[in-house]
Amino acid sequence: MSQSDLHQPDFGTGEKTVPVYLAGTIACVILTLLPFAAVMRPILPPSATIGVVFTAALAQFIIQLGCFLQLNNRTDQARMNMQSFALCLFILFVLIAGSLWIMQSLSYNMAH
Repeated sequence: MSQSDLHQPDFGTGEKTVPVYLAGTIACVILTLLPFAAVMRPILPPSATIGVVFTAALAQFIIQLGCFLQLNNRTDQARMNMQSFALCLFILFVLIAGSLWIMQSLSYNMAH
């Protein structure tokens, strides 16, 4: 075994294990079935149903980041991955908010 075989590059993702993937899969299936049931069996008011759908979507997003993308802050590289992800979210927010602002402004100016 050479020296290069002993040193594995740190991508910041940690060790990938089957129990983590299995727990993530089960949690995501539950978080998919819960809003599906809330919509198909409307026992809640519409505003509560929308809240259930958005809460389940946000929880599923966070679980997928942690379980499948292995996004964490255990090492320096993992923290850099987290910062890169936060920057991507910020840029995405600026692009979407700016586009909506421009479209609203154009709509207002066309109507008046």
